[in-house]
Order: sequence, then C-alpha cells, then structure tokens
Amino acid sequence: MTRRLDIQGLRGIAVLSVIMFHAFGTILPGGFVGVDIFFVISGYVITTIIRRDIETGSFSIAEFYRRRARRILPALAVVLLACLAVGYVSFGPDRFKKLGASVVATTFFGSNVLFWRTSGYFDVAAELKPLLHTWSLAVEEQFYILYPPLLLLMTKFAPRRTPMFLLLGACSSLLIAEFLLRTDASAAFFLTPPRGFELLIGALCAYQAIPSTTRPWSSNIVFAVGLALILGSLLFISPGVPFPGLAALAPCLGAAFIINAGATVSPGVGTLLARGPLPAIGNVSYSLYLWHWPILVFLRFAFGVDLSLTASLLAIALALCLAFTSYRFIEQPFLRTQTTRIPVLSTAAALSVAFGLAGVFIFASKGIPSRFDTSAQQLFAFSEDFSPHRGDCHTQRAPIKPYEGNCVLGDRKQSADLAIWGDSHGAELAIALAARAASAHRSVMQITSSSCPPAIGFSLAENRWCVEQNARTLRGLVADPHVRTVLLTANVFRYGPNTDLLRGFESSIKNLTIAGKEVVLVEQIPVMDKDPPEAAGFALAQGKSPKLIGMKRSTVDRTSQAWREFLVHMHEKYGARLFDPEVRLCDQEICHIFQEGIGVLYFNPDHLSVTGASFVVQPLADALYGKPN
Repeated sequence: MTRRLDIQGLRGIAVLSVIMFHAFGTILPGGFVGVDIFFVISGYVITTIIRRDIETGSFSIAEFYRRRARRILPALAVVLLACLAVGYVSFGPDRFKKLGASVVATTFFGSNVLFWRTSGYFDVAAELKPLLHTWSLAVEEQFYILYPPLLLLMTKFAPRRTPMFLLLGACSSLLIAEFLLRTDASAAFFLTPPRGFELLIGALCAYQAIPSTTRPWSSNIVFAVGLALILGSLLFISPGVPFPGLAALAPCLGAAFIINAGATVSPGVGTLLARGPLPAIGNVSYSLYLWHWPILVFLRFAFGVDLSLTASLLAIALALCLAFTSYRFIEQPFLRTQTTRIPVLSTAAALSVAFGLAGVFIFASKGIPSRFDTSAQQLFAFSEDFSPHRGDCHTQRAPIKPYEGNCVLGDRKQSADLAIWGDSHGAELAIALAARAASAHRSVMQITSSSCPPAIGFSLAENRWCVEQNARTLRGLVADPHVRTVLLTANVFRYGPNTDLLRGFESSIKNLTIAGKEVVLVEQIPVMDKDPPEAAGFALAQGKSPKLIGMKRSTVDRTSQAWREFLVHMHEKYGARLFDPEVRLCDQEICHIFQEGIGVLYFNPDHLSVTGASFVVQPLADALYGKPN
C-alpha cells in the first residue's frame, strides 16, 4: 500500500505513549492505550492490503503468512535470545522457569493466554516479567489466523455486506469486553475476543465504513477531533478505569479519525504527524516496542522496581539504540529478501520449534537449578513454599464461592471455631494456624480471595465480584454459631488506606463484634522490594549472608503508619485484638527475609512462605491453642 507518513507518525505517538507509561506511569496515566492505537492501525493496514490483493486476484493465504513471518519473527527471535541469555545469568530457578514458559507461549503466539492464566495475585509481579508485553503481539497473530480466510469468504460471497459483517463483529467483541469486565477483567484485557473490536475498527476504516471527507478544511477538523480523543485518553484514562470495553472507544476512534483524515494530503494541522521525528519513531516502533520492556524489567530486577529517573532515561535511550539497529540490520534486510531465496514458512516453523524446545527444557528442568550449588538451591526452593491449598481454597477470580464452600483445615472432624478472612495475605496464615489447630483437635476456616480485602462494599476495578463475595462472607460468619474468632488480614499496600477501604473494614469489624465474635486484626505484613528466595539464594551463592537482606524498618513503619493508626482506633472503639507481624520479622534496623535455623520467610516479595507464616504466628497460635508440648 502507499506509504503514509501520518500513520507512521501515529505509530510513533502510540509507541512513545506505551514507553512513557511503562517508564513513568504517573506522568502519562493512560499511556497504555498506545497498544489500542496499534491495533487500529494494524487492522487498517492489513485489511487494506488483503482487500487490494483480493480485488486484483493476487491474494494468497500462504503468501499472507509469509509476509507476517518475515515481519514479526526475525526481530522477535533476537529479543527472545537476549532475554534467555540475560535470564540465564541473572535469574534464579523459579523466575527462569517462568521465563522458559513465557518463551514457549510467545513463540507460538499464546502469551496472552499464559499471562491471563497467571495474572493472579501470587504470580511474579508484572514489572518483572520480561515478555509480558508480547501479549499484544499474540492478540494480533491470533486475530490474523481466522481473519484473512473469513474476509476472503465475505468478499467472495457477500462483497457489499462485508462492512456490515465487520461492524457486527466489532459490536459483538465490544459486548464481550463489557461482559468480561464484570466477570473476569483480566480476561477482558488479555484475550483476543474482547480486543477484536479494536482491530475491526481499523478494518472498517479500510472499507470507508467510518465517515470520512476529502475537503481539506473538514479533514483537518476530523484530524483535530481524533487527536483530541487520543490526547484526552492518554491524560484521563488510568489503570483504575475498567478497560478495554467502552473506555477503549475514545483512543480507537481517535486513531480511526486520524487515519480517515488522510493528514499527508491535507494542509494545516494534519501535517503534524507527517513531519519531524514521529515518522522515524514510527518506522522503528515494532523493534522499539519489543526492546523497551525487557530492558526496563532487567533493570528493575537489578536495582529495584522503582527505578530512578536517570535509570529510566538510560533504559529508553538503550531501547532506542537497539530499535534503530534492529530496524536497520534485522527488520529491513528480511523484508527486502525475496521469498524465493528463503523458504520462509519452513524456516519460521523451525525457528519456532527451536525456541519452543529451549523454553520447554528450561521449564521442565525447573529453571536449571544446577547453575547453583546445593545450599543456594535450598534457598531458591522457598519460592515453592506456599499454601498447598491455593488451587482449591483460595479464590482468584469469579465465580463467587458460597460460604459453605470455604475450606475447613486442621482437624476436619471438628467445626471451625476460627475463621481467617482476608486477601491473599491470609492464605499462608491459614495453613500455619491450621497446623496448630489440628494438634489441639480444632479446625480453621479459610476465606481468602486475591485482591479482595475483608472490607464491605470495597473492590478494585478488576474484581467487582469482591463486593458480593464479602457480603456473603459476612452474612455467613454472623450466622455461623461455631466460629467464635475471626482473624482479618489485608495487604493494604496493594490498595492504599483509602476512604472506601477504611469504611468497609470498619463495617466488617462492627458487624462481627455485634454478632459476638472476637476479632483479631493482623497489622500490615511487611512487603519486600526484591524477591526473597532469589535474593537469599544469590547472596549465599556469592558468599554473602542472607540475614542482612530486607527492608529498612523505618521505611516499613513509615509506609504502614496510617494503617496502624486506623487499626489502633478499631481496637479502642470495638475491642478488637491487634496482632503485629513485625515483632517476629523485624529488628530495629530491618525487616528480614531470612531467619537462621528457619529459612526464607517469604515465597515472593508480597507473601510470607508457609515457613515464614508458621514462624510469625507462633505467639498468636500459643494464645489460641496453648504452647505445643
């Protein structure tokens, strides 16, 4: 198709928005919509090419996939190879194992499904997944598996109705997105069906189904409206807004208006995108998108999640250098190479199999732990020291679990007299307390849900089901004559002590107290800025002591002060008992990740290991069940 510099400029805006969001999220809160702009552009460009080839009788499904392979795979293969090489020397076994799984998923364009399935609260933090950004590439490629043959059929048998079919498809996809936002927001974000409408908006542009104009003055107005929609989305859409769904229409329609305006043939404001550095950035946007995220991830792994301004700027500069190099020496040579010189599809298949086998080997070998000595491996292994009942007793997404469906642990012949109600911070506490309860011939009920603190009426955008879950839990606990004590716990760092959370937490405490239950409030469990098993294992491998690793006590106390003051107020107002994990985890200087003779106290930065939970709750367990013999 004819090269349009305005579209290249729009690509430049899209990729720079994504990079700004990933590197400096608070500066451009809606920068993630750059991906949605990419989807619209892709839908327009691909549909224009397919439509042209169909109308000239030159369209070939095999040739289409050859083009896609030449466009996508060479640069992607280099990035995958670089991630594996850096991961091999810098990742512990568990993280390297997960990198192996993501390499397999990325190679076969299924990473969006993998990251959807592993986007739970227990998984590696998003900031430390080197290939997380490939979910969008997977969405595109999955879409293009079915789209070309369907478009060919529509054009052949109902050419005049093709735009109508595309519009129906877009509307159906949007409805799916809106439905999933209310039931599984992670699926709405990652999966292809709820994202399809964004690509189909671009396709509708290729069929001129979205009104356009050829007059210069009206084209400039359409362009200005489109640019305003995009800028407004970048500034006013934030991660707290349910997305994609209806909210994604603003940036997508903005991109569609700009595409329709045909800025390069209109004087005035439309030339903004066609001049200056934006088209050049747009040219390298694919390689820039591929490189920027792994660079940020590896820097965060080395220096902490909160990178300094200097480190972030250096990451962007390095990504730009690698992107221009990749564009010049990898992308362009492969795109210029004649298909007759290289068997593209068989080469692509062989390359995919090679990366797939490498990823499978890394995953099957559990991250190649033989890279380290036995003592270090023992500390790395604490990444697996989490509750064995996460799958059956802990809720990570809808459907809502009935009160009667909650797990009873310990001596299951006895009705539970203690309930642990909380978000994922309660899962390992439940295991630890259940072990002590069993020795006293008593039992514990576990009521834990990811990102769902025990606060009535409170929820995050991605788990609206939490409101009903907590309402059912409170009704069940109040009516349960066996439960005498309820332990409430939450990772408040996850939510911030906002007004809705405080109001909902107090409502839970008040209603439980009125019902005659003893309420135990667990103060904030310190969270770490590094992966504890990995940090401890590498420290030991390097001849250092893991006892010296942790968060500064002053930092932990400062960040949890507001929450502690609220819990003290609840103690004074309702008589709730307070339990402070810091007594066992922290000394005057640091809150530790490792205890001599015990082991690593956390299985990931946010959650105590079962070993750590057992160590932390010992004073509480002694009070509840008596000291063990």
